[in-house]
Amino acid sequence: MDTKTIVGSVLGGLALFAMGYVMYMLLLADIITHRGGEPDLLYIILGELVFGYLIVWTAGVTGAKNPSAGAKAGAIMGVIVGLAISFLELGENPRAELVTYLLDVVVWGVRWGVAGAVVGWWLGRD
Repeated sequence: MDTKTIVGSVLGGLALFAMGYVMYMLLLADIITHRGGEPDLLYIILGELVFGYLIVWTAGVTGAKNPSAGAKAGAIMGVIVGLAISFLELGENPRAELVTYLLDVVVWGVRWGVAGAVVGWWLGRD
């Protein structure tokens, strides 16, 4: 793995983490609630870094080397991953409301779109 990939993964992961905080903790805290208990930030950060790498990989496959192309690739992947995770969570919690999870899919798309724009910008630098 080269330096550009590592830095891109970290930048993407940080963008996901920051957007997750803004969207889940500030904007939608009363609407979207997931499993109870105190979150463990270490595991959240590690997960976002892994997702950051997935965005870098997706940008590489799609040739996204600018913010616009990165945002598009990231948003598409975010919706796909978010939809899959939402279906799995709905299966685990049959009392959950579908509309809440569909809103969560939109949040995934927005977060990954922003992170994709950051990654596209980074990968397009000379």
